[in-house]
Amino acid sequence: PLYTEATLLKDLQRVAKYVQDPRIKQLLIDRDQGKKGENGGIGTPATRAAMLAKLQERGFYAVEKKKLIPT
Repeated sequence: PLYTEATLLKDLQRVAKYVQDPRIKQLLIDRDQGKKGENGGIGTPATRAAMLAKLQERGFYAVEKKKLIPT
């Protein structure tokens, strides 16, 4: 299934679940210890939306009917 902006932003909070290297996975999880709603994510709540906008601007994905389509 394709991401929407909302589902991708949510998954960026817990990207560690997709990491196969146990050392890197643990680093991500440890870094987010004590941060509410964060569990091995990348970026911060303040930077994630801006990251997505920049990726779209650079042509990494397009939006069709609220779905993010990789290009």
